[in-house]
Amino acid sequence: MKKITLLTLLMWSSLFYGQEYLNEGFEGVTFPPTGWVDQAGATDTAGNNWVSSIFTAHSGTKSAFFDDFSGTNDRWLISEAMDLTSAVNPVLTYYMYVRFPDFNATKTVYYSTDYDGTNFGTATWTQIDNITGAEADAAEDTWKIQGNFDLSAANGDNEVYIAFNYVGEDNSRWYLDDILVRELPTCVEPSEGSISGVTTSSAIFSWTSGPSGTETLWDVELVDITGGETQGTGTVSSTSSNPHTFMGLTTGNSYEAYVRADCGGGDKSTWIGPFAFATADDNDECTNAKLVVQDIETVDAASATVINGSIAGATDSGIAANCSGGNPNDDVWFAFVARTDGVNITIDTPFDGVIELFSTTDDTCGTLTYDSCADLALAGVEEISVTGLTAGDTYFVRVYQWDAAAPADGNFTIKIWSSETLSNNDVEDKTVEFRLYPNPVQDKLNLRAQDNIENVSIYNMLGQEVLRQAPNKNSSEVDMSALQTGSYFVKVTIDGVTETKQIIKR
Repeated sequence: MKKITLLTLLMWSSLFYGQEYLNEGFEGVTFPPTGWVDQAGATDTAGNNWVSSIFTAHSGTKSAFFDDFSGTNDRWLISEAMDLTSAVNPVLTYYMYVRFPDFNATKTVYYSTDYDGTNFGTATWTQIDNITGAEADAAEDTWKIQGNFDLSAANGDNEVYIAFNYVGEDNSRWYLDDILVRELPTCVEPSEGSISGVTTSSAIFSWTSGPSGTETLWDVELVDITGGETQGTGTVSSTSSNPHTFMGLTTGNSYEAYVRADCGGGDKSTWIGPFAFATADDNDECTNAKLVVQDIETVDAASATVINGSIAGATDSGIAANCSGGNPNDDVWFAFVARTDGVNITIDTPFDGVIELFSTTDDTCGTLTYDSCADLALAGVEEISVTGLTAGDTYFVRVYQWDAAAPADGNFTIKIWSSETLSNNDVEDKTVEFRLYPNPVQDKLNLRAQDNIENVSIYNMLGQEVLRQAPNKNSSEVDMSALQTGSYFVKVTIDGVTETKQIIKR
């Protein structure tokens, strides 16, 4: 199953859910953050420090990180002071991420009411959390929440500190993020969420109740980003089902999902999210290749038109890999009509992406000939740059992940572009006055030209002619309502010159 696991962006609300006393996500320019201290413990000899990391983060782009790579370590990360003089039921939650948990190390959390920034060795530190082996294993290479830890024993103190202590010798790596001390909400928000099973029209949304959360009812909001919606304007549904399945989605659209707990009696938590995803295009097979219009006179990839794509839910089209082996068991297809003889095809993927370019002899999938490919990066940008294309001919592009296993995130972008201008031999100079619309088309396809349209033929992606008309006038309407959804080629002859364009039938 394709699965997209996304990091939670928690949106806390002091107005409705109590006072915050500490909220640190380590996103600042300096580390430790203002008021925080990286303190050596009594047995520390290695001199390794707590540092800022961009390797992983629960929210944002940074986290706090201790790397026990050498020596004997006893290192403390101590928070800024908190004022709990008016606190009633303060609790601590934080997120952790562990690498190499099998190498046992001691990870402990404390608080102090008599530390003053200078008396570390003589201050009283009260333990509130000691990470067990099972908890470290559960947080291996993933973010897990810890809490809620009761701090009410410190109520009335105006200088309270939280400390995270790592003790080990060439052991594991400990990441911390989203450290929060606040009044315990009467309805605790969920802590994590994920999107999985994405298809062209559906997606499965699941989440985890927050610490001490016992709710059995939730509100979920689906926001159609492509449709122009924002949070608060999407579709909100009440559900007792976790996971919850979104149905009836629009193919190729981008969405965001949010969830909040419903604890009954009108008591609801804050929303958590967004969990972003895009429904799959129906371009799983070459015959349903998604049409992309090639950019011209584009100076670089950064200036080219971005087309969103996804291999989530895609299956093997049965065409063997042509580029460095690989496993095209989740390939998707694009098609474009070349406007210049030189073209660049650029993808940007979070997985080990592969691009392959194919030419044809009749503009259909039935005569694919492999031309070129790109597969250099494990993730990120891949690009094919080719010359010698024939303007006006249709070319097909295949994108897939090199590995057989499903990627955590199957979304990517593709750009098809050239810095060249149209030459006298290029496609748009052949039948300049011809146009057709709408594209995509539901039922009626309209054609307009300055001169008489002599012939209109429509072919499916296998090269089979499915419709033919001979209008002999400068406008025509083609009824496509009986055709199946998918991609088609329209060959139009005007004054003895034939031009081919690709359309999408919805």
